[in-house]
Amino acid sequence: MLVTVDGIVIGRRAIGETSCFIDVLTDEYGVIEATAHGVKKLTSKNAGSTALFSYAKFCFNKTGVRYTLNSAEPIYSFHGISSDIEALSLAAYFAEVIKDTSASEQEAKGMLRFMAVTLYELDKKRIPLDLIKSVFELHIARIGS
Repeated sequence: MLVTVDGIVIGRRAIGETSCFIDVLTDEYGVIEATAHGVKKLTSKNAGSTALFSYAKFCFNKTGVRYTLNSAEPIYSFHGISSDIEALSLAAYFAEVIKDTSASEQEAKGMLRFMAVTLYELDKKRIPLDLIKSVFELHIARIGS
């Protein structure tokens, strides 16, 4: 079965030399762990869309409980985050919090948009980082209660 969703890559782990697991935050399915074959090759058409903190439209093959990346079309990439170590560490912290608080295969309405806005503000650096962190933690605490 093919599943097409918008999502943000919030985790990436290597499998061998050319493939990896990606954790994708979606509204419809929460956090999806998918296998992405060949995305670490220089010629991979999905390399940019599967980079950490990339926002894209993903098409997955679902067999049983496993997802495999079929294709990905980039929507936005938060490249500016990687130029600031504090912003990058905050983005990694936010991703870990979301992975720990989101259930797989359960709807997470609004979390994708919230994470996209948070990453956008980290990327553009218009708001102080400590304020972004406080708002994020307050929002996550509100959802959890």
